[in-house]
Amino acid sequence: MAYKKQSIKITDLLVNLENPRFDPVKGQEHAIAVMIENIKPKIKNLAEDIAKNGLNPGKSWYVEANNGKYVVLEGNRRLTAIKLINNPKIIKLDKETEDFFQNLKKNFGKNLPSRVDCAVFTNKEDAYHWVELEHTGENKGVGLVKWNSEQTNRFKTQVSGSKLTRGVQVLDFMRDNTVDVSDIDVTNIERLVSTPYVREQIGLDFKNGALALIKSKKNVVDNLRKVASSMREADFNVGKIYTADQRKKWIDETFLGKQPKTDDSNSSEAGGKEDTADSKTTEQRSSTDRQTLIPKAVRINITQKRINLIYKELRNLSVDEFRNAVAVLFRVFLELSVDHFVTSKKPKGIDLSKQPALYGKLKSVSQYMEDNKLLTKNELKAIRIAASNKNSIFSTDTFNSYVHNLDNIPVSNDLKISWDNMEKFIETLWK
Repeated sequence: MAYKKQSIKITDLLVNLENPRFDPVKGQEHAIAVMIENIKPKIKNLAEDIAKNGLNPGKSWYVEANNGKYVVLEGNRRLTAIKLINNPKIIKLDKETEDFFQNLKKNFGKNLPSRVDCAVFTNKEDAYHWVELEHTGENKGVGLVKWNSEQTNRFKTQVSGSKLTRGVQVLDFMRDNTVDVSDIDVTNIERLVSTPYVREQIGLDFKNGALALIKSKKNVVDNLRKVASSMREADFNVGKIYTADQRKKWIDETFLGKQPKTDDSNSSEAGGKEDTADSKTTEQRSSTDRQTLIPKAVRINITQKRINLIYKELRNLSVDEFRNAVAVLFRVFLELSVDHFVTSKKPKGIDLSKQPALYGKLKSVSQYMEDNKLLTKNELKAIRIAASNKNSIFSTDTFNSYVHNLDNIPVSNDLKISWDNMEKFIETLWK
């Protein structure tokens, strides 16, 4: 692999017009515009970090020589961030974003690097091996092996000098007492012990941030062993413990073997809906027992031929048997349905060419539906979470990872829960 190390002026670096983050474009301004539109919050966060802390000293940029300039093969987000700080008017930005970059230029512009260390490749094909390892996961240990949630928490604790998070403390206690914690996500433990009722049932609490037992050690260990075993069941997913009520129910039914308590005055399951997008009525929660993504009782009049074919496949494919196919089709069906809504209804103020990413489309269409009283704010909550909360099981980041992340295997129940949360929005798209 022929390359040489070289320090290159920022002004001589070009954003890659064939960046895999977007379809090929023509011209530098177009490439920067698409980059900022697709991942604006991330670009802004990166720009602020570069302005305050500089560039990562251990990371070279991969470039290819091109008529006296250099096309960036790896480092396009960093280059975009620096170019926007240097010249916030290089493309047309909304006022808030332009002001953001103007402030960075005013406060930190003099500290920005004028040159960067690059690996200059004679043939861009020689760089592809390294670019692939940067962006396609662990690749059996050859690529970047990311820290899991527990490892991340430990690092943050080391940096801050604070106590370990509750979830990590519980996992450490479980390991110290020979409880098998393989395949247990620390964030699920963290979520579970955030509820006082759950802590009481297990037999532990936290005093001044430190784990303390309120039952005998043997009792607590036995209870945590049941927790770990239940979390490894095939049908377990974060949707079962997403809200406080769900955590109580999970402990009562699944873990402790009790019948769930009924309280008509307080329980959303007993009387009516809890007014959040994260929770469901009892009937909806049990809907994950179905075999298909789309419940058989749901009937949507899809007028576009290809989208209708995808809809029919999603009504008939077994999620458990074809979860990868269903996950990818679901993502395609959602975006094509949104595109069809915009192109056929022509809602005022929505331009697909300015919103190429799915999260942007969902954000614009949901706002239009609320403004025009097609759906209420609460009915649109799940869609807004999908467009903004990358940690949600039904976020656009999750949908995109089903297509692009080699290591993210879809969970059947997560897909069904995602449909349940988006069903009303999708039905409205086709009315």
